[in-house]
Amino acid sequence: MSIRNFFINISDTLKKLVAEGEEIQRQKEIKIQENISSASEHFLTGYGEKFHCSNEQYIRFQRSLSPENIGKVVSVNKRKITMRICSSRNSNNIYTTSLLNCDCEDFKRRNLPCKHMYKLAYELGVIDENWDLSGLSSELKDLLDSLSPTAIRTLIHLMDNYRNTYKFQVSKRTASPLVKSGFLIEDTSYELLLDKNYNKNELLAFLSSSTSCTVSTKDKKPQIIRYIIDNEPKLLKALCDKCYTVSFSDIVNDNFDYIYRYCQTLQ
Repeated sequence: MSIRNFFINISDTLKKLVAEGEEIQRQKEIKIQENISSASEHFLTGYGEKFHCSNEQYIRFQRSLSPENIGKVVSVNKRKITMRICSSRNSNNIYTTSLLNCDCEDFKRRNLPCKHMYKLAYELGVIDENWDLSGLSSELKDLLDSLSPTAIRTLIHLMDNYRNTYKFQVSKRTASPLVKSGFLIEDTSYELLLDKNYNKNELLAFLSSSTSCTVSTKDKKPQIIRYIIDNEPKLLKALCDKCYTVSFSDIVNDNFDYIYRYCQTLQ
């Protein structure tokens, strides 16, 4: 064998070894990514639909992204899918966390994902800062985005004050945009509105300027109310506008916490 062929064989052997080494490394990385994907699947979906959207978990996710609320990452082991991270309160206290558990007191107490687990998921590329935890459909978010800043503030105010109230009175002018958008439902039970908000003498006083009025003090309140509804449309509108009553729609009731939280971000 010539010297030239000898060196060619050595070069080919080295190339083959390098290629084999690269393939082994590639297979290791594939295996690591498969293990991460398997662990992340449980982390993302194993706690139930919209679990991570709940207020408690949303807060922990937000803390995991905040340098002021999360300790320094010491190391990340992708092969073992673990991370060592300092406590945000005491840097000498180091937790070991995975996508399944953590040494911290929060996880020990709740046995549910803590901020350190979210931080590990972020470091592994399982989630990012734009992870959608709004809990809202894209259609509902678009509808909220279409509201004016004033309407958003009004909705937040009403949700603050009437969360557990079936019906409540508001200014018609203020509530109209929310009624049109489907967040509020106006009460059109005119009999109930008039009966609840006005006494008999008040209703008679409102009718006193009507020359065609046929009711008298001898008539009972329900008869007077019925007469106004059937014969006095302008008066009916004026009286009902003064006691304009609405309730939250099913859209709001079914997504209350999510809508409230999302509206806060729109201010």
